[in-house]
Amino acid sequence: MTDSHFEALANGHRRQILASLMRENGRSVVPDAADDLSGERQLQAEIAFRHVHLPKLDAVDFIDWDPESGIVAKGPRFGDIEPLLRFLTNEYTECFEIRY
Repeated sequence: MTDSHFEALANGHRRQILASLMRENGRSVVPDAADDLSGERQLQAEIAFRHVHLPKLDAVDFIDWDPESGIVAKGPRFGDIEPLLRFLTNEYTECFEIRY
């Protein structure tokens, strides 16, 4: 693991983006930043997605993001972060199986 793995997963919005790619089989439209927020707070969350979180994940090749279309796809290094992402999102259950 590198610092880029932990930095990418340190923020809940970035985990949300990566987890949606994992669930959607590798390609999705940018998830709504904050459906439960309204007004100025929602605008701030959307700005953070577009100007902080998506560019940060794209820069380390965990995602491929097209800002014009809003399409996000797994990047060339997504496989590097997927095991840790599965663990953090409780989808990596086989590592906790008890075998007799």
